[in-house]
Amino acid sequence: MRLWRRWPVLERVIVNTRSGLVFRGVLAMRRRDYVVIRAAQMVKGTGEVVPVDGEVLVERTNLDFIQIL
Repeated sequence: MRLWRRWPVLERVIVNTRSGLVFRGVLAMRRRDYVVIRAAQMVKGTGEVVPVDGEVLVERTNLDFIQIL
């Protein structure tokens, strides 16, 4: 049984932003003002997945919700 943690660091997640962007990847780090997604892919509204180079930094004020995969 997996214990639920408030921030699922080092787990695969889908990050939905308030600006409408959706990222899929590994939640690598959380800080007071932002989270970092590694091995990120951007998911378009059509379901198309686009790889993202490097890491994605999402400000906490722009986070809508995080789904744990």
